[in-house]
Amino acid sequence: MNLLFISEQSYQPINRYIFKHLLNLNINSSVWVPHCRKQIDTKSVYEINSVYIKNYHPRKSFFKTSISFLKNLINVNVIIIENDIASIMLFQLILYTLLLSPLARKKKPKLIVSTFENFDKNYALISRSMLFNLNIKLSISYFILYLLIVFNSKFIDCIFVYSNESEDIHRKNFKKLIIKKFPLGIEQTIFNYNNYKKNNIIKTIGFLGRVVEEKNARLVIEIFNKYADKYKLKLIIQDPELFKNKYASQLNNSIKLLKRKYDIQVVNPSHDEMSHYLKMVDLLLVPSVENEKFKEQYGRVVVEGKLCGCIVLVSSSGALPEVLGSSSLVIENNNYKQWLIKVEELLLSDKDTISIYREYLTNNAIKYQTNEIYCKKLYEFLNQLI
Repeated sequence: MNLLFISEQSYQPINRYIFKHLLNLNINSSVWVPHCRKQIDTKSVYEINSVYIKNYHPRKSFFKTSISFLKNLINVNVIIIENDIASIMLFQLILYTLLLSPLARKKKPKLIVSTFENFDKNYALISRSMLFNLNIKLSISYFILYLLIVFNSKFIDCIFVYSNESEDIHRKNFKKLIIKKFPLGIEQTIFNYNNYKKNNIIKTIGFLGRVVEEKNARLVIEIFNKYADKYKLKLIIQDPELFKNKYASQLNNSIKLLKRKYDIQVVNPSHDEMSHYLKMVDLLLVPSVENEKFKEQYGRVVVEGKLCGCIVLVSSSGALPEVLGSSSLVIENNNYKQWLIKVEELLLSDKDTISIYREYLTNNAIKYQTNEIYCKKLYEFLNQLI
């Protein structure tokens, strides 16, 4: 079986660790990145085993892109594109496939969209927005979105999603398509706490995520400020200076003031460095909000924290409770009082309780959410599909 992954680097980088697992299952994989808005070190990022990359810009070089895609297409059985069903990139890919498939092979490869998005705007809503929106530009945007959805959905074979809610929404809107839920694989050889002695009591609290209002990092600061002195806590937190917004700037000022009194480590880890800091964290807080404009579509750091031995406490935003897999560690959205109560309960917990939580969360991630599990499920599904 030959599998082609297509990724837009600026949208969602391909999980490069899965390729060695796929090779073990006799799936030959390649990667094609047609849209790349900035230069990347392609060798260090993608050239693993039989993984190759071509960086072309379709809008600037249609011919080069077409030749590159044609070469990749010759022996491919399945194409998986990481994007959403309403994307222009998917539209371009479908055109390439329709135009070039007859030149490369007799049978068109299966086309799968792998998306994080919960597509919760059905056709009727989009249609009403087109017809009754007084903003002409916005109406045109909705019209283009509608056309993309209608066109793209006619030519793809399957949609991969990552949460129950997303699965339900896609099934409702795309009844003729195969909708398949997969775990978002995390690499266990990178994210683990092997040979690292974790505390059996909570000494270090962590927040590792984007410092934007929706992620609610301010709540972490407030909780830490309330309990740091009483329980002699340390805080590991993402560097707010990397995020150029008013919220991050205000949070950065608060951290600078607290650093005069408490032990706070401000970090800026790459994805491969995340495990180093997660191993140091005893209690990982993920207090994302949910409102009309935002809800968590997945929560990768939750799984990474579980594999690294963190006790993970999440809000009820979007897919977070499902990804965590433990209702006793989920806090109602925006319930500040409940956050304080639960955090202090964990701070007061004995070694056996912390050990039970840690073992359950780690085993849950190993059983359902690693790259190895993802690849096995993918292998079984693709064999049925083709």
